[in-house]
Amino acid sequence: MVNGLHDIYSESNKKSRPTVSAPSGSRSKIKFLFGLLFFFAFLAGVSWAGFFIFGSGQKFSEDKIEIKINGPEKAVSGENITYRLVIRNRQRTPLANTSIEVRYPDNFVVASINPTSDDKENRRWDFGAIGEDEEKTVEIIGQLFGAPPMDLTLRTFLSYRPANFNADFQKVSNFITHLQPLPVELSVVGPDAIGPGEEALYAISVINISEESMKNLELSLKLPTNLKINSLTPAPTQGQTLWKLSELAPQASSTIKIKSIFTAGVTEAAPILSAILNLREDGQLFQQATAEKIINLTQSALSVTMAANGSVEKQSVNFGDKISFLISFENSGTVSLKNLSLRAVLDIPYDSSKSILNWTALEDKVNGAVQGEQRSATMRRGIITWTKAQIPALAELKPKSKGTVEFIIPIKAKNEINLAKLVESKITAYSEALFGTAKPGESSTLQSNNLSLALNTDLNLSAQVILKEKKNLPPQIGKKFDSENIYTITWVLANTLHEVTDLKLSTTLPENVDWKNVTSLSAGDIAYDANAKQVAWQLNRLPISAPTATISFDVGVKFSSDDKGKSETIIEKTSVEAKDKVTGEGVLLWKEAVSAGL
Repeated sequence: MVNGLHDIYSESNKKSRPTVSAPSGSRSKIKFLFGLLFFFAFLAGVSWAGFFIFGSGQKFSEDKIEIKINGPEKAVSGENITYRLVIRNRQRTPLANTSIEVRYPDNFVVASINPTSDDKENRRWDFGAIGEDEEKTVEIIGQLFGAPPMDLTLRTFLSYRPANFNADFQKVSNFITHLQPLPVELSVVGPDAIGPGEEALYAISVINISEESMKNLELSLKLPTNLKINSLTPAPTQGQTLWKLSELAPQASSTIKIKSIFTAGVTEAAPILSAILNLREDGQLFQQATAEKIINLTQSALSVTMAANGSVEKQSVNFGDKISFLISFENSGTVSLKNLSLRAVLDIPYDSSKSILNWTALEDKVNGAVQGEQRSATMRRGIITWTKAQIPALAELKPKSKGTVEFIIPIKAKNEINLAKLVESKITAYSEALFGTAKPGESSTLQSNNLSLALNTDLNLSAQVILKEKKNLPPQIGKKFDSENIYTITWVLANTLHEVTDLKLSTTLPENVDWKNVTSLSAGDIAYDANAKQVAWQLNRLPISAPTATISFDVGVKFSSDDKGKSETIIEKTSVEAKDKVTGEGVLLWKEAVSAGL
């Protein structure tokens, strides 16, 4: 019984918990998914392992692309220097499309390069590929120029593309060279203190203290106001204060000696004589050194000034003018000055046979002694001297006393001068006072201010009148004119000494004169203002190569038949305005009114 129940319940349990088994297709899918997951995990592991094991050795680093610039940290103008550029690839990744471009310092002159550049300006080199741990070099030899002290910078731009990259990179490097002054000693030696009228000797010296020759040096001077140069040894190479030192050997020197005096009327409290040493390269000047001498001016009890036509300023004069000179002198000290003498010194243009001043027409009420001397082929000097014999006050000029001397001298008319041989166009003048010093038997010379009188060109206007036509006017009620004459007026501008610019000729027509037309014009432009009845002829320039210009125009003069035989004004007074290109001064001429018989 018991066994039977056990069997019954055992069977029942088997039925209530049946055994479950998956179909064979589902088991295959699960295995496949697990396999894929394991495969991708394996690939990821291999990739990371490869990156850490192999990839780190191929990683690109910009820091391993090197460019070094070797060059001088210090240099002087004109010295040969060398820049050496070294480009090196210190990594395993090769470089492609590699090139370097150089930007030179200002005023750098290339002498040679290696290797040859890939452009005409010697600024670019294309290297192409640069392999692992490979280097390229560029050597540049040249010269720096400048006004030291200054820093000059060489800049390089390295462009490249790493292998397996699709982008370009650039690396910039700079190298600074400090430009120093040339190894020279420049000095100005002379008296520290000087009085007006006392002669002073100054020496300007340049010494090459290097072991190399120096070329293309130029020494120039900047002079104080009212310093008069009596002599320069050696003579300037160019102008009045410029010396070209073509070559200065090692340890050699060059010296300029100046004999000079300070004239009266100096306004500078402490005048400075300056010397400037420049280096010339390709038309440019680069200042290398300067030296200066500060001068203490002592005061003089005697003062002397000179004026021309009432002015001490620069002015212009014309042929035929009279020049009025006035010399003023004064003793502002406390002690009498005895046995003075005065001189007027005039340097005058010379036409190879005579000066342009008419000395025979000199007006001098006290009759000073006149003498002349030839200064050069183009200049002549005239000197007038007055002593106590002509001016008694010069025997003893007492304290606080003063006096004047006046003289007048004319400039010759242009037809008295050979203008073709007149090279100079400026009269210079000054006065001098000679007086005793504290030392017995010695005298000193005090010079006045300098005057400059520029001689204007010989611009001239002539006018010609020709009767062209006579005609009767139709009768009109209330009109007083029944006749009209047509005249051709020709203006001729002539100029042979200096070129003139900005010319303008203008005149006015009378009330009974009408403007007709222009018949010929060689240059410029003509305009007529009907309201003002003004004629204006303008020209930009009248050069010496084309010394004349002409214009012809017609006017009609209306008159009554009762006025026949009388003289009638055709054009009023004519003005000519221009600028002398040589002297820089304005020129103003007047031509009298033009008349003709009716």
